[in-house]
Amino acid sequence: MAEAPVTTVERFLQWASVEAGLQPLSVAAYGRDLRAFLRWQSAPTPFRSVGGAQIRAFLASEHARGLDPRTVARRLTALRLVYRLIGSEEPCLDPTRTVPRPSLRAPLPKLLTRVEIARLLALPTPATPLGLRERLIVEWLYGTGCRVSELADQPLSDIDRELRVARCLGKGGKERLLLLNPPTMTALDDWLRSGRPRLAGTESGDSLLLSKSGRPLERTRLFGMIRQRALRAAIVRPVSPHMLRHSFATHLLEGGADLRVVQELLGHASLATTQVYTHVETSRLRAAHQRFHPRA
Repeated sequence: MAEAPVTTVERFLQWASVEAGLQPLSVAAYGRDLRAFLRWQSAPTPFRSVGGAQIRAFLASEHARGLDPRTVARRLTALRLVYRLIGSEEPCLDPTRTVPRPSLRAPLPKLLTRVEIARLLALPTPATPLGLRERLIVEWLYGTGCRVSELADQPLSDIDRELRVARCLGKGGKERLLLLNPPTMTALDDWLRSGRPRLAGTESGDSLLLSKSGRPLERTRLFGMIRQRALRAAIVRPVSPHMLRHSFATHLLEGGADLRVVQELLGHASLATTQVYTHVETSRLRAAHQRFHPRA
């Protein structure tokens, strides 16, 4: 008897988390994708009985209802991974093989100008534990280019203050070193000397960032902190932590950094992912050309 589709999804999520080692956010997203596929069916069909035409119809319906193309593409990835799991256990025809992956144009990353970054970093910050924490967060995100989840998970024991580096665990459990520049080190030293000890408690563990209650700071809190700081710095458009990462990469390339160096600093597995920042630089140059050249 064929396994119930819901059971297959639950088993897949456990496999993706434990055996495949995917990040929790990716596992959760794939779970939503697969459940959306089951809801779309008039009657849930065992995965072994699904055909390529059915998957194509599902993706087309998701696109028709206005779903973001990147989400539609991820839906297909989730289904492909399910069939990879099923096929690893016993022979099974993979219907996703006949479904072409949607071609996506990577959107240009949103970033802050150098002037906006300067305002964000120069904003006066009170010498309180929460003020010192906020200053470290901004300096760390822009100074290292790390992801917001990586900063939230950063252990104290993985920071070498003498060498001015931090070991970071990125996507897929891939390790890399973050380089801590002088302003980041100053903010770190202030936080560790006068901020963190005043918040630390029995539940603090080895976390670099702590909440007011002394627990490890949740990544979702960092979004609100960055938004509020940007508003205080008179930056009216919405600002997210990831925009600091984009700004870090773009400003490095503007300064003449090699693309492969930026790739390594960002922790990108593929150079193609990093190349989106060259498009940002090209767009900036084109805008300047059209504005100032007499024949543009």
